[in-house]
Amino acid sequence: MVNEDQQMSSFLGSLLSKSHARNYQLLRAKSINQAINAIAKGACDVVLMNYYWGRERIGERLLRWAKIKKPQIPMIVITKNLDSEIDRVVIKMGATDYLTANNLNPNALDHALRYAIERRSNFDHINYLIHHDHLTNLPNRVLFRQRLKHSIRLSDREGDKFVLMIIDINNFKEVNNIYGHDIGDEFLKEFAENLIKISGRKSNVSRIAGDEFAIILRDIGKIESVQILAERLISEACSRIKIDNNVIIAHVSIGMAIYPNTGKNENQLQRNASLAMKQAKQDVISSYQFYSDDTEKLETAYNSLQQQFINALATNEIGLYFNPRIDCSTEQIVGIEVNPYWSHPEKGLLEYEQFIWNGLDKDVAGRFTEWLLATSFEYFKKLKVSSSTKLIFNVEFQGLSSVGFPEIVEKHLTSYSISGSQLEFDLSKVNSTQHNNLLEGCMRRLQSQGVTFGVNHFGSEEQSLSYIKTLPISIFKLNKEFVEEISHDDYDTLMSKALVDLAHSLGKQVVIEGLHSQLPVNNIKMLGFDYYKSVFSVDALSLVKLQDVIDSPYLGYKTKKDTKLIDPKI
Repeated sequence: MVNEDQQMSSFLGSLLSKSHARNYQLLRAKSINQAINAIAKGACDVVLMNYYWGRERIGERLLRWAKIKKPQIPMIVITKNLDSEIDRVVIKMGATDYLTANNLNPNALDHALRYAIERRSNFDHINYLIHHDHLTNLPNRVLFRQRLKHSIRLSDREGDKFVLMIIDINNFKEVNNIYGHDIGDEFLKEFAENLIKISGRKSNVSRIAGDEFAIILRDIGKIESVQILAERLISEACSRIKIDNNVIIAHVSIGMAIYPNTGKNENQLQRNASLAMKQAKQDVISSYQFYSDDTEKLETAYNSLQQQFINALATNEIGLYFNPRIDCSTEQIVGIEVNPYWSHPEKGLLEYEQFIWNGLDKDVAGRFTEWLLATSFEYFKKLKVSSSTKLIFNVEFQGLSSVGFPEIVEKHLTSYSISGSQLEFDLSKVNSTQHNNLLEGCMRRLQSQGVTFGVNHFGSEEQSLSYIKTLPISIFKLNKEFVEEISHDDYDTLMSKALVDLAHSLGKQVVIEGLHSQLPVNNIKMLGFDYYKSVFSVDALSLVKLQDVIDSPYLGYKTKKDTKLIDPKI
């Protein structure tokens, strides 16, 4: 009760004591400042206030303050007698109710209080919905921005630093695509709980977008402690999340900006942390990056690359060359491997691995995939090959498990009347079982169409054998470094023979990459290889007839610049 009149306070206290609905506790503030301090500290649920103090409308001051600072607190205005002008004014200013002391009784006062408390409960609920994510119950973008501003004010006052982390789940779209949105929702809730548990009580965790989270870290101490936390988030928050019978692993990219070193306000800080996160996404799986001046330069270069590549597709700078796969026993061509290249005006000839996949964002990479399949299928249809000859593509796991990839492949198989049994995808960087959940759904679907799969760089540190249990792999491609080594080293020759025998014992076929003229085909046959691929190539712009890829197994064919096929609808 905000009132200088002791008699009014005693009267209201006597009415409240007669209420049978609930027990009330009445506190009295003898001044406006005392009331403001008490309300700010959350000392009450409802405020009863005397509008007139003598002849002054002191109540207006408190109403105006409460409307701005504490709109959730119900304010009930009381005067001795009814005043229609005050009735209109106080309700417009945000008062919950207007009562007159002459007409008050216990039931009327109790009814007004119960209505005010219910209104506050509804306000709190609506306010919670406005400021929190409905799925994870974490603060949403609105509340996150408020907390970020508060952290900046606190940091300025205390002279310390804090870190903003932006965390993006790289593979969330793939999780939804493979397992469905219900599993995806459960996955997000479990992931959010992991973030809270690992980051600790002193941090503020928010969900600021569909698959993007933010953490405000205060009391960071040494920068090494932030690095340790980032590594824990990658190793533990992204560890196996089990939902029903599905084991899902999150791959995340974390960007970090430090206030005030790398961001002077909330907009700059969030932007810089997001840029650092985008830079971290260039790594293969999970990674973290701090924002620095180099991040800005890399972002500029990254955006430039996207535009350059889009222009390159439109101006025929992107081309293809083909290498035949030869059967060791029959010396017949059994497959044609597609190798894109970029005839860059400044950097010269860029091979496939130099600009795909890590260099391009998902949208641009998706456009390139459409172009690559359409162009390769067009050439393949013109070749005079048997129905058993395969068209072979090299892809990284991100490309194969990206959203919509199976549909794109199926669409082009139908459009060009090519059987799925004539298509093979050879994967790179499948180095642990953590990729299986992303890949298996896509691979099983394409396998049902007859598509086969291989693995690049077999026998190198890049690959492990754990994926064999779950992924439908039928071809191992021996790392090309073995080609040069086995030509002059008996130990490496034995190692190659052991790897071939291992693959055969697992029911897999083996391709040796990069056959050179100094290594006779007979040696390849003696070691037990099933296939070999020539790496002999001609100049990218040489005018070689398309059929030469069939007529000469040692010739890699590259499309000429002025005849590449680009579908204008892509």
